[in-house]
Amino acid sequence: FFLMIRRPPRSTLFPYTTLFRSVLPPSKCYYDFLHCLFSNGIVGEEVSAFWSSVRECTTLRIEDLQMFCQQSDFKLKHSIGDYKLKHVFDPKYLEKDTYGGDAGYTVLALFLLEIFALNVLAGLEPLQGHVLSLTYLCWICRWYFRLRAGKCKGHISPSERMMPLISRHLRQFILVYGRSKTKPKHHFNFHCAQSMNIQETVLDCWTMERKHRTYKNVGRHFANHEHFERSILGKLLMVQGEQLTEAPGDFDFTGTTRDHALEAQLGCQQAYVSKTCFFNGQSFMAGDVCLLENDHSKAGTVLMCVAIDWSYASKKYYLLIHDMSRIDTVSSTRDPWHLSEWKINGSKSLVCIATNACKLLWPLCWWKQSERILVSC
Repeated sequence: FFLMIRRPPRSTLFPYTTLFRSVLPPSKCYYDFLHCLFSNGIVGEEVSAFWSSVRECTTLRIEDLQMFCQQSDFKLKHSIGDYKLKHVFDPKYLEKDTYGGDAGYTVLALFLLEIFALNVLAGLEPLQGHVLSLTYLCWICRWYFRLRAGKCKGHISPSERMMPLISRHLRQFILVYGRSKTKPKHHFNFHCAQSMNIQETVLDCWTMERKHRTYKNVGRHFANHEHFERSILGKLLMVQGEQLTEAPGDFDFTGTTRDHALEAQLGCQQAYVSKTCFFNGQSFMAGDVCLLENDHSKAGTVLMCVAIDWSYASKKYYLLIHDMSRIDTVSSTRDPWHLSEWKINGSKSLVCIATNACKLLWPLCWWKQSERILVSC
């Protein structure tokens, strides 16, 4: 007997043929720390998980956290602002499975929680592992911001610095919260460090995300017709060209005034002072706390930016800083500037921007209480 089997149609035999396609390996994909860490990423997960643990082990509530922020003198490089400081720990953000604020709020919530934990929860034994996991995550984020600002170039490769930090945090996170709390982005975090080596740069999606505003501002003036894409792309190209043309050069001083007293003190021909200046893609402002990388004994508060004409050379640019000395050591080989305590001295000094800008580390957040400054860069 011959058994006749009718061949089914191709679509029935291979119903998922269209889904088979070549997939790039993770090493060839470009990741960025903005989306892995701050934008619906692992920082938001841990902020919410950490606060849930605090509520379970203590009687502290969101009102206590908000009061701690309001009573302390928190500052950022460009000031947090009372509104943002008041709403960063809003219940609609914090009392969720994942912190509900945007990327900027998420960064602020992480570092404020770290200072809160180290000052309020340090003696609570049940939360020691949770505080340690949060601290390790802050180390990762601080090194990311340093790399993003162009610091640490030539000293150590990104993956060599970041991979051990990411690995240490993940082990501590699993130990405290369990594997069920881990997300794919915990793994993608490793690929972010690898991508930086492949690209030899940091994929800065913060800047790219801000470009959405430009697109929206331009797009609302064009009607949705068949030539919409061509019209808006032409206008965006013009806007981009204008922005690049108007971008400041290497040095940009604003609101300068001539200081004759400083000229006499320094013995120079001319000295111009300003509260702000712009150099090599970053701004310097009076009041900033600067730390000199690879030198744990040098730090200072910027008093003013100075442009000086010497008799024997062309104009040079400096920061006049109020020197600070280290009064206590809370350091680590992984994060030597972590919450270091400094005291302002009476001496002042000039720091040449051109030769020292690549070595300066700017604190992301610091907490000032009387004369002691707790630096979290």
